[in-house]
Amino acid sequence: DLISNLSTIVSSTEGTAPNRAFVIQWNNVRRYSSGGVAGDDISFQIRLNETTNTIDFVYGNCTITSTAALTFQVGLRGAANTDYNNRTATTTWATTASGASNSASMTTNSTITPASGQTYTWTAPLPCVTPADQPTALTATGTNSAQINGTFTAAASTPNGYLVVRYPSGGVPSNPVNGTTYTVGGALGTGTIVQANSNSTTFSATGLAATTTYDFYIYSENYSCTGGPLYLSTSPLTGSGTTTGPLPPSCATTFTPLNAATNILTTQVLSWSGATGVPAVTGYTVYFGTSSALVTSEDASVRVSTNQAGTSFTPTLTTSTTYYWKVVPINSLGPSTGCTVNSFTTFTPAVPSCATTFTPVASAVAVPITQVLSWSGATGSPAISGYNVFFSTNSALVTSEDPSVRVITNALVTTYTPPFPGLVYGTT
Repeated sequence: DLISNLSTIVSSTEGTAPNRAFVIQWNNVRRYSSGGVAGDDISFQIRLNETTNTIDFVYGNCTITSTAALTFQVGLRGAANTDYNNRTATTTWATTASGASNSASMTTNSTITPASGQTYTWTAPLPCVTPADQPTALTATGTNSAQINGTFTAAASTPNGYLVVRYPSGGVPSNPVNGTTYTVGGALGTGTIVQANSNSTTFSATGLAATTTYDFYIYSENYSCTGGPLYLSTSPLTGSGTTTGPLPPSCATTFTPLNAATNILTTQVLSWSGATGVPAVTGYTVYFGTSSALVTSEDASVRVSTNQAGTSFTPTLTTSTTYYWKVVPINSLGPSTGCTVNSFTTFTPAVPSCATTFTPVASAVAVPITQVLSWSGATGSPAISGYNVFFSTNSALVTSEDPSVRVITNALVTTYTPPFPGLVYGTT
């Protein structure tokens, strides 16, 4: 992405041991785009620093006159393309981010250039050392027939992370090998890796056999360094956990409508979620009715759906009524027990309230003859479906809602414009 412009590349060693720097300098190069880009004049150095083992990219004069956006790659690569450490930015070289791929780049044009003296420094990780101590206080608990969750207290020396290995109960453990990076699901002797390269103090072992005990071994490890990972193999933290037997599923936990809800429409659909089980949930039985006792006891007379696959049920509802309902999840081992009875009450029909806000306001004077009448504030259950509007110069006819002065009939609008020629001057 760079090309010579009668430029030079020079190198030299600066300073004295043990603080020397080997410097490679590019002078007056141009960006490449089907040839050198006219007007470019870019100079920079790469400095390899002794003792600190840091690498500096230092930019000098960088002049770019073209508005065309071209990119540089700025960073380091190891022996393979997958081993890289680079920078990326699209609007400024002053603030950059770590590249997410080995092709990440930096944008340049006449307004996006590195400032003179702009420096990026790469620092080599420190050499790995063996962790000083192990974590403590392991608790491993079977959460279902296929999973054990664990938690433990971090080691006092704060190693980079922990390697967690599970074995069949009584299995002979194998020590981890320094320099070997283990992956979750991989093997260590007869054990299986549950966690690796993570500083989390909680873990989940899944895919286990029911009613089975497993042993867990946890090792401190350091891996954010060179020469690692290194493991503390002596006196690992150990403990055991046992999966549960297969069980009926848990009850559902989330319901619509909410328990004890009021003013529910008669079109309400009941729905639920949150039931889990190993074996998996295969269906739901729904109890529904106006008797709390019958629903609670799961009486057959109020069983409205048996072992249905879906998680919703559409009941027939009437107004001003309290209903009770219960959902019982089922799997191959049977139904849940102790599930909650929920209730809700449908709305009580009522005529709507009158509108409360009017334009123009009552008894207003000097109203323009082009005035549009508007109103708001009316409420009702069920919702308002329309408005009747009465309009006249005769107060008695309007007050009595005489059909002869009804100008709008059951229309869902909140404005009325008197017909042409509109209002008459000096008229109430």
